[in-house]
Amino acid sequence: FPVTIEVEEFKEFRNSLALTNNLAGLTHSSFRTLNNEVASRLKVSLSDARDVLIELTQSGKFTNLTMGAVAEAIGNVAKLSGQTASVVAKDLIPSFNGSAASVATLNEKYNFLTFAQYKQIEALERAGKKQEAIKLTADLLNNTLNKQREILEINEGWWAKTTLNIVTGK
Repeated sequence: FPVTIEVEEFKEFRNSLALTNNLAGLTHSSFRTLNNEVASRLKVSLSDARDVLIELTQSGKFTNLTMGAVAEAIGNVAKLSGQTASVVAKDLIPSFNGSAASVATLNEKYNFLTFAQYKQIEALERAGKKQEAIKLTADLLNNTLNKQREILEINEGWWAKTTLNIVTGK
């Protein structure tokens, strides 16, 4: 079965690249490397990371500069929201279009930008640097979400210890 899955994965990846004229600029080897990196950073399975990367490739909106950061943002939102990465991807992909307007909308939901950061993204958009704006947006969102995940993990550890102490009477 693993060989069959890998062949199907390659076909899906190859077809995605063909349909988008390989805007992503990826080879099968670079896709696998990126898949491993995303799975490791997010602590998710390779298949979960692959599914998000395939969706990003199929969208035809992202290059190898932006795919990892956007995939990480989707994974972070999925972990914190409890939704599947596929559902989050469908929701977030349109927001990562490199425009200041979409970033403002995304910021209304996730509250991750300062005014100076917004202006920087706006300047990138005006300069026609859409992929750089997308990467900056994803990186800034990831910084905020990673901090929130760390806080939640610390609090979960504290609650677990407190609950154990109450149950054991210590």
